[in-house]
Order: sequence, then C-alpha cells, then structure tokens
Amino acid sequence: MFKTSHLVLVGLMLVVLYFTVIREHLTVNKDSSKNWDVPERSSLPLGTPQEQEIQDMKSRIKSLEQAVKDLKTKMH
Repeated sequence: MFKTSHLVLVGLMLVVLYFTVIREHLTVNKDSSKNWDVPERSSLPLGTPQEQEIQDMKSRIKSLEQAVKDLKTKMH
C-alpha cells in the first residue's frame, strides 16, 4: 500500500514538472512565432534619448571587446 501511494506521488510530481517545463518552453517560443509580422525592436528607429544612449553603450562595449580580442592575440 505504501509503495503504491509513493509511486503515485512521484508520478504526479513528474507530471507537474513535465507540464511546467513544457509551459515554460512554449511561453519562450510564443513571442517569436506570434509576432512574426512585427519588425524587431532593433530595426525600429530610436525614439527616446535613453534608447540612443543604450545603443551607444552597446557599440562601445563591442569595440572594447574587439580591443580585448586584439590584445589577446598580440600576447600569444
């Protein structure tokens, strides 16, 4: 009796875990499949100064990363 109820509880926990993972996976993929005709945010014109500042920071980060890569290749 104890083993049967124990197996049922483990089975229920696995079912809940499975559906939680499936739901998480579907919500992640839902955005890209649902809004296929909406242009990406990066292709839209920048509207606010904050967005422009963010883009400037991203470009500075990319240039710094490239400089680090160049330095690493020069050292080796």
